[in-house]
Amino acid sequence: MRFWDSSAIIPLCLSQPASPAAQALLREDPAMVAWWGSPVECWSAFARLRREGVLDETAVQAATERLDTLRQAWVEVLPTEQVRTHAARLLRTHPLRAADALQLAAALVWAGTPPQGASLVTFDRRLAQAARSEGFQVLEMACAPASDRHDFQSEATGSPAQVGENAGSESAKSNADTHQRCRPGRRPPRT
Repeated sequence: MRFWDSSAIIPLCLSQPASPAAQALLREDPAMVAWWGSPVECWSAFARLRREGVLDETAVQAATERLDTLRQAWVEVLPTEQVRTHAARLLRTHPLRAADALQLAAALVWAGTPPQGASLVTFDRRLAQAARSEGFQVLEMACAPASDRHDFQSEATGSPAQVGENAGSESAKSNADTHQRCRPGRRPPRT
């Protein structure tokens, strides 16, 4: 069982260069844990991509349906005072945005403190660094995106990703090419 950040959930819902890596991690261990606010972050990304003309309404609906399927299967960490307390400490300790602090706080509530042997899946470098510092085994893209936050606008194709398979032949070639460069990596905690 692994905790999934929204940056790793979105590529499971949309066909993106990160989708093959996310799908491989999910196939390896299909038991997911996610923060209560993760669907809101995903809906926000889908809506932004729609506003920007990257996705059409059909693609947004397909991505939302895929997210709903994932939500039905995952264990969800609910908003509690304990999550808020952890998030406040994390904001003082690490250079995180509020949403990322809540993600990591939820992961800590699920895994315990310290999170002995617990895994966290993210494609966000800043969150990955903070999670490692907190003691998580972080599973992330082996190659770094151009920015700290995964750029979903430039990478979304508008096709929903299918777990275990690529959507569309042209998209499949693009994803296969990217998968050769960007594989899920297991990076040990820093000592």
